[in-house]
Amino acid sequence: MKQQLKNILVPFLASKPVSAIATRIFGYGIPIFMLHRTATDESTSRGHSPELLRQCLHFLKDNGHNFVTVEDVLAAVRGEKTLPPKSIAFTIDDGYLHQANIAAPVFLEFDCPVTIFLITGFLDGDLWPWFSQATYLVESAQTDTFDLDFPDSRHSFKINGIENRVQAARSIVEAMKYLDDERIPGILGQLSDVTQVSIPQDPPEKYRPMTWDDARGLEKKGISFGPHTVSHPILSQVDDVSSKHEITDSWKRINEELANPVPIFCYPNGRSCDYGEREIDYIREAGLLGAVSTIQKQVEVNTPTDRYAFNLPRLSFPYSFEDLIQYSTWIEHAKSWR
Repeated sequence: MKQQLKNILVPFLASKPVSAIATRIFGYGIPIFMLHRTATDESTSRGHSPELLRQCLHFLKDNGHNFVTVEDVLAAVRGEKTLPPKSIAFTIDDGYLHQANIAAPVFLEFDCPVTIFLITGFLDGDLWPWFSQATYLVESAQTDTFDLDFPDSRHSFKINGIENRVQAARSIVEAMKYLDDERIPGILGQLSDVTQVSIPQDPPEKYRPMTWDDARGLEKKGISFGPHTVSHPILSQVDDVSSKHEITDSWKRINEELANPVPIFCYPNGRSCDYGEREIDYIREAGLLGAVSTIQKQVEVNTPTDRYAFNLPRLSFPYSFEDLIQYSTWIEHAKSWR
């Protein structure tokens, strides 16, 4: 019933007459949407299908939204540029091959800018992200149940069926995000044992990174790229030397491989507890101009402090039109008035 009401109410609130009045009252923010996985035929993890992405971009374009870059949004925050109402920006995190082969062409089809934030060690072939390894182990598990011991608790999982496996993988990854970086290999080893699956040295097909050649080819077509650390640790969980290395070296590496990387950093995981003033200082020292988080809000273009440029919020790209309408209009911005 609640969802049915939302399906009726949100389009009405976003209609032109209502929106025109409400925007004068509540103002407007700029949504920066973030995407991660792209759904493919063989995927058992949740992701956005190219069909959904295409439908959403078509809807936004037809309803007068202005596609802008994340650099445009940062310039507006800094008072260096004025963006029109209904501006909207897109980002993709990590640098998977499926993002280059499936998602990027859809954005290019709509002449919609998108910035892909790259884990540079992933593209260099030095690693594949721990959260992908954990998801792979659960998806490939040779058992329907298992127990997993975390430092302070034991968790039991039933993974009979795809939906249960998706949920179990999500729950495990979320729990691992709160662990010190040194504990991650131990949990992965334990997960490998209980699922009876070995972690391959090289990522399987759907977890492969794009190559630097892929990135250069997309850059020539108009896709932008920015740094997302070397190995994707949660920065607040590592020491000073490691934090600085992850920020500085990822920016250095992307400059070595690409012609015009975006001077905006993307925090791994990106919650307010996942980074702090230390990271902001290192980002500034590296010569980067701002950073994006995963704090779920629209961007406020009239901000009182320079620090906001290093805490730009983003919204997870939704799975329904009603949520897309809400996140893209004054409705989401009005929530901050509560």
